[in-house]
Amino acid sequence: VDGAHGVVVPGRVELGCSIVRGGQRRTLIGVGQNHPTCEDRDTTWGEKLAPGSPTLAVVQTGPWDVIDHLLVGDSVWRGPGDPVYDDRLRQEMAAVVDLLSTHGAHVVWLTLPRQGVEVGQVAGSESAPGTDPARAARYNELLFELAVARPGKVTIVDLAGWLESSGRMAELLPDGIHVSFDTSRPLADAWLGRAVLDAWTRAAGAHTGRAS
Repeated sequence: VDGAHGVVVPGRVELGCSIVRGGQRRTLIGVGQNHPTCEDRDTTWGEKLAPGSPTLAVVQTGPWDVIDHLLVGDSVWRGPGDPVYDDRLRQEMAAVVDLLSTHGAHVVWLTLPRQGVEVGQVAGSESAPGTDPARAARYNELLFELAVARPGKVTIVDLAGWLESSGRMAELLPDGIHVSFDTSRPLADAWLGRAVLDAWTRAAGAHTGRAS
């Protein structure tokens, strides 16, 4: 968002993108690698950021970060809750904030709802590690740690908590993972739009020394 005029700067969306780079990822449908444009986010995201100079960047990711990963140089499949993987996830989260804030944006990062359906599965099929609610919970714990590690640069907006308390998770995340075209507007109108703007207003007030 361009804060001077309230203009929305086009962002970037990649399906199947994890912020943890390198190595391999495993779901019930097989083993694969991260999308090349996600691996090279320093370039691909930077190309989107530099021309618009946004003052606010909203990040929503996670489903592909709570599945099993085989990190570069490792021989063990790991996920959130494993100390080795947690350290790598911390590093990647911090790198995302540093990249976006370097271009002048305050980062609003949405927490990850528990995953109702494993990435790449059909609803009702065999369960998998990515659907373990403990993994999403650990991912979100690391996000709140990130806000402490990068003060003034990132605000965490608890999408997961709101969806749980609203009783509308099945409605707004119809496949158990994604907000659809049909449900994105109701979610924004019901809560998310105001929550993001409030987070940005508080951050802007803190930077100028004004109370919000």
